[in-house]
Amino acid sequence: MSHRGIWLRRVLIGSLLLGTLLIFSSCSGIVSGGQNTLAPEGSVAGRQRDLFLLVVWPAAAIFVLVEGLIILIIWRFHHRKGDDTLPRQVHGNPALEIAWTIAPAVLLAIVAVPTLAGVVTLGATPSKIGTTVNVSAARWVWSFSYPDVKDSSGQPVTGPPNELHIPAGQNVEFIITSQDVIHSFWIPKLGGKTDAVPNRQNRMWLKADRPGEYSGQCAEFCGALGSEGHATMRFRVVVQTPEAYRAYLQGLASGSPQAVANQGGN
Repeated sequence: MSHRGIWLRRVLIGSLLLGTLLIFSSCSGIVSGGQNTLAPEGSVAGRQRDLFLLVVWPAAAIFVLVEGLIILIIWRFHHRKGDDTLPRQVHGNPALEIAWTIAPAVLLAIVAVPTLAGVVTLGATPSKIGTTVNVSAARWVWSFSYPDVKDSSGQPVTGPPNELHIPAGQNVEFIITSQDVIHSFWIPKLGGKTDAVPNRQNRMWLKADRPGEYSGQCAEFCGALGSEGHATMRFRVVVQTPEAYRAYLQGLASGSPQAVANQGGN
């Protein structure tokens, strides 16, 4: 290879390494922020994280092994200047082919058992539900009502738009629907997402480990970009102690803005 070719190859490799470094450095805010699903704050999100890693780590090991073998083969058997001999020709290896057919099947069987068990567990509503929240999506706002407490007209009390309150340490069931198009209800640190579909009620449940504030958003593109639209359809999640949560609902039922404001924290 000429000096020009060697120089160009080094520049290309350096550019790829620099680009990879920049890409990963730009993700630092995501890893430490409220959208990091690998830092769960609830039992559902924790189980989903564990299932994800159960699949990712074997896949990463296989990727490294395969790519490493490719690099080794390229280096070991590349054409060398002045060597025009034909390498030894081989055709198949039955033992090796049987091995790499059986190994993935065994690996998939091992991964399938906890994965299917997790899917069944998370898909079933727990027998003990601490509270229920009705979720209604519309462009570009989320509405939350709480059927455990009724207002003066006998309707479930409704909180401020784009602000959800739930108790810590309790299973919370969500009944989710939409007023217009398909949206998707998602609180990354507490659990996976569930679609909000017009004229249909979808159900999911979550459990937050401790009081705090979290970020939720619509995870289904529902139209429009810019100052208003899908990108702005976010909501605040306030996880409170059970006592503070009950006081918050009573404040909503009494219609007292001051009472609600006083119970807006933990």
